[in-house]
Amino acid sequence: MIMMNRLTAAAIVLAAAALAPVAHGQNAPAPQVQYGPTVPGLCVFSRDGLIAGSTVGKAVVERLNQLGQQVQSELTAQQTSLQNDAKALNDAKASLSSDQFNTRAAAITGRERDFERLVELRRQEMTQTQQKRFNEVLNDAQPVMQQIFQQHNCSILVDGQSVLAVAPAMDLTPQVIQGLNTRITQLTFDREHLDQASGQ
Repeated sequence: MIMMNRLTAAAIVLAAAALAPVAHGQNAPAPQVQYGPTVPGLCVFSRDGLIAGSTVGKAVVERLNQLGQQVQSELTAQQTSLQNDAKALNDAKASLSSDQFNTRAAAITGRERDFERLVELRRQEMTQTQQKRFNEVLNDAQPVMQQIFQQHNCSILVDGQSVLAVAPAMDLTPQVIQGLNTRITQLTFDREHLDQASGQ
């Protein structure tokens, strides 16, 4: 069989690349421990927790999943067409001259390369779309975070993703989420299109 190994490899790339990245909050509930006293001036904030817990962050994740499903459908349809055409060519090999077979095989090989480039392009587009929209959410939250930072008399703000456990009173994330929810609840956006950007 010709070309099927390449298509199998493309299918693996497809499965890994087409799905929209999904934001996860703090992965596990806070451990049931007895916290010590809060440390004056030391505060914690989780960017992932903000995305997962805020209304606008949840809306962005939902939209990213929708866009990822659209990409998955697009790539799956092209992959299926390629697989069917490769199988049909292999089935017809006995009835074709060597030149006919090689010409058609070269055409399918070219389509496979185009498909692999498209898979990578869509992966990059989804990654860029996620980064841009998450940054928008974080930028919208910045004034709220600064206000709460000052209200708590914080001197140091620690990234919550690198903290295994923290006394709840030191975690600013829930208050920033609450403040952000009063500022913005939705973002309207589509997938970034890098093919159009590169053509300009």
